[in-house]
Amino acid sequence: MIARPDVRETLDATQLPELDRLAAELPDRFGELVACGIPETLVHGDFWPGNWIEHEGNLVLVDWGDCCVGHPMFDTAPLLGSTEHAPLRQRLRHAWVDAWRSAAPESDPERAVTLIPPLAALRQALVYRMFLDRIEPSEHRCHAQDVPDWLRKAIVLASRGSGW
Repeated sequence: MIARPDVRETLDATQLPELDRLAAELPDRFGELVACGIPETLVHGDFWPGNWIEHEGNLVLVDWGDCCVGHPMFDTAPLLGSTEHAPLRQRLRHAWVDAWRSAAPESDPERAVTLIPPLAALRQALVYRMFLDRIEPSEHRCHAQDVPDWLRKAIVLASRGSGW
């Protein structure tokens, strides 16, 4: 995706070397993530608060259009990345880490949740690029900025290296 001219032209010239550096680091980043020992599972893919609805006193997760089998920390991107309130974001992060620590006691979910942000942002960019490739051109205006926005976020998150 990041080699595509139509994708590259959405970023400015100073961002392209940073994006290329991030792409070159992907094998190492994925290797570190796998070493955390968390098993693949069903990933919702759009796990943000707007996809939870209340039904008969229960929370129901809807909109499974982006689901896949993959690393469960990918769902932290839309959840933690969309939560502006820092104390709530920390509570959600700790709940997520604690749940995985309980489910996979030999794993390192704290390290995984720190490693995943730039990878998850790249995944979000790819999801939007694939979406744009399949919708009517007249609808592109609604999501035209999603790919470059997620690519920029990936660059920033990779340079920060501290998670959400």
